[in-house]
Formats: sequence, structure tokens, C-alpha cells
Amino acid sequence: AYHTYAEAYGTETVPGKCNDRWPQGQVWKDEDNCELINGTAACWKCFPPRYAFDYRFAASFFVFLWNNALNVAIGQCVIAGAVSVWFFTVNRNKGKMIRTLKRELKVLEIAE
Repeated sequence: AYHTYAEAYGTETVPGKCNDRWPQGQVWKDEDNCELINGTAACWKCFPPRYAFDYRFAASFFVFLWNNALNVAIGQCVIAGAVSVWFFTVNRNKGKMIRTLKRELKVLEIAE
């Protein structure tokens, strides 16, 4: 805890105790829990920056890219499987899948 705002945050020319290194934190005044240091109240405290780019960000970004590529690959495999099933189906059976699907959809509408 620090006695003054200038000591914690600094001035235009001198950095304070809370922002003298990167990434810079911020200053807040804790009026409920002031500490008494040498008979004066020290109410100004530091808090860390809201975000920082460190190894955790790099790991999260890598995981995001990995999952994105995995989802794209799964989608491509599903489409390739559906196309291969359609392609290798005998021609006389190809229309039956669509007719069966339409018939099932009509049955569902009647049941409601």
C-alpha cells in the first residue's frame, strides 16, 4: 500500500510503483482497508493489468487453431463419406432414399 496517488501511479516524468514495469498495472484506492504506516494512512494499492500476452495466450491461440482445423477436417470427412455412399449406390436405388425420406417426413406430420 502507498500513501499518495503520485507514489503509486507516478507523475509525468517519474513512474510509480504500480506501473514501473511492463505490463503496467493500475492504481485503486481502498478506503475500507487503509493500512497505517508510520502513523499515516496508506490507501493506494496496485492491481495487475486486465490482460497480458504471455505463454497462456499463445497456448490458447494454438488450441483454437488446432480445434478449428480439426472441425474443418471432420466436416470434410462427413461430406466425403456422404458423397461416396451416393456415388457407389446402384442407380436404381438412388431415388429410393429421397422417397423414403419424404415418406417419413409425411408420417411425422400426421402423427402430430
